[in-house]
Amino acid sequence: MLTTAQAFDKFRKRLELSDTERKDAAKRQADLRECIRNGFDVKMDFLSGSYRRHTKTKPLKDVDVIFVLTETEKWRRDKPPIEMLQAFEGCLKRQCTEENQVEISRRAVTVEFEKNYYPDDHEGKVLSIDAVPALECGSEVYEIPDKVTGTWIKTNPEKHREQATAKNKELDGQWVPLVKMAKGWNRANKRPIKPSFLIEVMAEESR
Repeated sequence: MLTTAQAFDKFRKRLELSDTERKDAAKRQADLRECIRNGFDVKMDFLSGSYRRHTKTKPLKDVDVIFVLTETEKWRRDKPPIEMLQAFEGCLKRQCTEENQVEISRRAVTVEFEKNYYPDDHEGKVLSIDAVPALECGSEVYEIPDKVTGTWIKTNPEKHREQATAKNKELDGQWVPLVKMAKGWNRANKRPIKPSFLIEVMAEESR
């Protein structure tokens, strides 16, 4: 019989991303980045969200890529946020294959890869990537469109990453595995905590 520590370790390992998943994620996000760069004047793009903070678990969904647009694209800030999302959607639909589904989510455009071919418990593939349009409004602060509120909201993804890194260091590298296990439990129990980012927020405040 497994000890409690061994059981937790086994659970943690089952949530870790495989090399195949990481390689697949790298390829798919590179293709998506190239697509957006061909359609917009992009100053820089970078990974964000739980994938960047190393708190992402399998199955691999919602890999966030933020696209910071240049000054020449800032005219879009005067338009309704939904128009920015629609522009990204149109760009991705023109270049994605028929097997991939492209749709507008709340603050991004989501590309679901070959959705019909994946079982619920699949491993080794990226299910979706979120392309997030952003405009600079300060040092490491960006505005992103929100279709629900109809406004542009501020975000500082680097601050979130730094906080997660600091907390993980404070707990001798045990914070990230703990968050992954909490997310795994949340998913297995039909996600009573939404969005899952709240789990990270609560974990950061724990002592």
